[in-house]
Amino acid sequence: MCEWVVTGANKVCEWVVTCANKVCEWVVTGANKVCEWVVTGANKVCEWVVTGANKVCECVVTGANKVCEWVVTGANKVCEWVVTGANKVCEWVVTGANKVCEWVVTGANKVCEWVVTGANKVCEWVVTGANKVCEWVVTGANKVCEWVVTCANKVCEWVVTGANKVCEWVVTGANKVCAVCVGV
Repeated sequence: MCEWVVTGANKVCEWVVTCANKVCEWVVTGANKVCEWVVTGANKVCEWVVTGANKVCECVVTGANKVCEWVVTGANKVCEWVVTGANKVCEWVVTGANKVCEWVVTGANKVCEWVVTGANKVCEWVVTGANKVCEWVVTGANKVCEWVVTCANKVCEWVVTGANKVCEWVVTGANKVCAVCVGV
């Protein structure tokens, strides 16, 4: 059906389908008339939204899983992929001018987390089980890796000392076996 409405000096037509599902609604936003597509059943399929000068489409699935959500960040429209089951697989995030992807597994172990540090995107590998295997850290302009095992004994810890990264070998049982420093 069509509803004629007056908005300001002009008369416009808003098309609405009033069944169980709402299919298309024409609305006036500023100088232009756009169409917002909405399905109101169990799932929401596509919603047209005006953001600034452009009209974009936010696609969202509202079942058990959330698949893709279109978001406008500044001048651009980006897509955040998120799975909301037991595991979180990939989340697209906008950091400054660029869009990056943070890969995270939220089971017992955390596998890889993409982080933006300064101008670059780096990856911090972390295992959150009994042992922590490798953690990527940014120190100044560079990204370094701190290897740590958190069992009863501490095997190797990479640390940054001044301009260089060195490795201190230490066993924290009854004895301290070796402390070796190698400039990197």
